Amino acid sequence: MAATAVMLAVAACGGGGGTSSNTPGAPSESTLKVGVCVPNGPGLAGVGEGIKKGADLGAQKVSADGGLTVEIVPIDTGQLNTDLAMENTQKAVEQNGVQVVLCSGSNVVSAIVPYLERRGVASLLISSSATPYANGATLAQQMQALPATEASAMWDFLASGRAAARRVGVLYVDYEFGQSMATAAQKAARKAGQEVVAVESYPQGSTDVRSQLSKVLAANPDAIFLASTSGDDAGLAVRQGRELGYTGIFLSNSGAKTAALSSLPTAQDGVYVSGNDVPASTPGQLSDLVARTTIHALLTYDSVVEAGTAARAVGGSVTGRALIDEIRRDGGGAPTVGKYTFRPDGSTDMTFGVFRVSTSGFEQVHTYTPLAG
Repeated sequence: MAATAVMLAVAACGGGGGTSSNTPGAPSESTLKVGVCVPNGPGLAGVGEGIKKGADLGAQKVSADGGLTVEIVPIDTGQLNTDLAMENTQKAVEQNGVQVVLCSGSNVVSAIVPYLERRGVASLLISSSATPYANGATLAQQMQALPATEASAMWDFLASGRAAARRVGVLYVDYEFGQSMATAAQKAARKAGQEVVAVESYPQGSTDVRSQLSKVLAANPDAIFLASTSGDDAGLAVRQGRELGYTGIFLSNSGAKTAALSSLPTAQDGVYVSGNDVPASTPGQLSDLVARTTIHALLTYDSVVEAGTAARAVGGSVTGRALIDEIRRDGGGAPTVGKYTFRPDGSTDMTFGVFRVSTSGFEQVHTYTPLAG
């Protein structure tokens, strides 16, 4: 898609600001209002910052290209609270007139997508939940790989022999995302012939997971898979696990691929995460934002650019149906590892990497490409 060329051609991005407007002198034909779910609270502040600023940068890029102004309408979802998310999504649609919503948080997207479908509003999901498209949503499109892809990438890496693990424990955050990721990890482990020896959960926003870790460690695992919402979340488990004397391997998912984890000294020995790459061509301001906050910043930027590029191609009155059809028309092409392959059912495939935490940040040690179904 044209969004790929747009991203790769960017030399620099502008400063912050929630609402973007055209560069002086550039023609303005219409405004695309984009609602963006912004989480906050313990373990989610970096995610929220990355999402908000990534959206602003994407809006500035599309608007600067001329012919279309992108206005970002933040949707406060708190600590992934479904009631708050629904209330603020309704305001964004009914009072602010947003035409497309970008949203993260598996439980949040599962709650708001049926409403968006009824209103004819397109949604781009920076989430690992399969629920919306599995339940027949036609205007929702994934912008992130599903738990099965993330787990398969990690166990494909383990099968390569780069890290040895036969007995695996699982520790997950107890809400829809963590539950789905933990289930996928167990399935992938058993398919690979490994023994899942312990499974424990902890509440969202926990500041101490020693009791859960102690139960996992009592089963003597070679590796512990952390289904985590963020690098802060995973970093807490890694730090406390090392304090409890665990010297084995930690594995985690893409949400943990942040500076909060890579800057942790005890994470620089036997900690691996799956996730998206950040291409060398990524504009410096965006690349720095991703490194400091979360990959959600790049996914949000990609989503805004995809939506804006599609809206410009559609022209005139932009409906949810026309926007989604245009985004899917060429199968996607945003600049993560490989590219997105958007499917008509709303699912997506993408090449995924596995990264080792190192003194320099994250070192890619494996690449996994899902087979097209």
